Amino acid sequence: MRTTRSARDQPRRDRVLGIDVTRMRTLPPPLLKPSQAAGGVLACIANRSVDLVHAHALSSTTLGAIVGASVAGIPILVKQSLGGSFGDAAVLAASPAAPLARPIVRCAGAYAVLDDSIADDLARMGVARSRMHTVDNGVDVVLHRPADDAERAALRRASALPMGPLAVFVGQLEKRKGVPELLDAFERLRAMRSDAHLAIVGSGSLTPDVVHAAARVPGLIALGPRSDVADLLRAADVFVLPSRFEGFSNAVLEAMACGLPVVVTRAVVPARVGLDEAVGAVVEPTPTAIAAGIHALFASKDARRACGKRARTLALRFRIERVAQDHVDLYRRLIAAHAADAGGARPRAPPHGGGERRGGSEVAV
Repeated sequence: MRTTRSARDQPRRDRVLGIDVTRMRTLPPPLLKPSQAAGGVLACIANRSVDLVHAHALSSTTLGAIVGASVAGIPILVKQSLGGSFGDAAVLAASPAAPLARPIVRCAGAYAVLDDSIADDLARMGVARSRMHTVDNGVDVVLHRPADDAERAALRRASALPMGPLAVFVGQLEKRKGVPELLDAFERLRAMRSDAHLAIVGSGSLTPDVVHAAARVPGLIALGPRSDVADLLRAADVFVLPSRFEGFSNAVLEAMACGLPVVVTRAVVPARVGLDEAVGAVVEPTPTAIAAGIHALFASKDARRACGKRARTLALRFRIERVAQDHVDLYRRLIAAHAADAGGARPRAPPHGGGERRGGSEVAV
């Protein structure tokens, strides 16, 4: 796996969950990132027998990966993160590099698509819908599992969280995630019940706003970025994510797998998921609606348990093992199709999960 370095203190080479990770240091001018990524892909291919490149997010780095894969003559699968006005394609289309980017975007042989807004964005950039493949996000339902009352209390003590009604938000602290509305909603909620608490997990451009609000509003807890998110979810009573724009929220899947009732907008997952009021509250992204949704769930432990049970059942449909196998099957089809187009060379079997090579072909991410 090759990625960019988000912090200088991160090691250039690492091994994470059994996967070799190389972090590339990028130079400041954005237009240099594609050339760096292209070089990184070619270097990876030169040192290992790679049969397919899987690139995440339609970024300048991914544009370079598309070029590198094209030069090397191997297929590439690109997974765009987000559609709509805040999405990858919209940002790319508004950049000075747009005239150069569009032809490169059309060069990618396949796109993994989470929802219709992403498909529509790609179509507007000239990508044929026949090259788009619908995929799901997945969740580890063993790591993310419900906690009983005793476990929940122990988890709260371990994280120094209060024992009263507790909602949790996990995500980037950005406007599109509904953070300003959530902060307003919590003040309204505290006016309805003074024992309510909200823990906010994550970082982003609105971190100063969240920290300032936490210092001013009783019951609001700013936890910042955390590595123990599964434990924090299992410690909570309710999960809240009032996003205006999402692709397919991993955080919502993880919360549901933990058996949490959710207060969310319809934007958080594609319609095909079937998320509805049975798993919590589906609300408009307004402070009043968000506060009312959390308040209703805080008011009834029976309702929380019933919604949480149904949420867990829904999340089980998106087990990471099933989603990973779907991707392996897609890799297999793309490698075979590319081999046929290249003259009928017989493709080797793709890897069997986890990124470890077992005598078959290899996917570079």
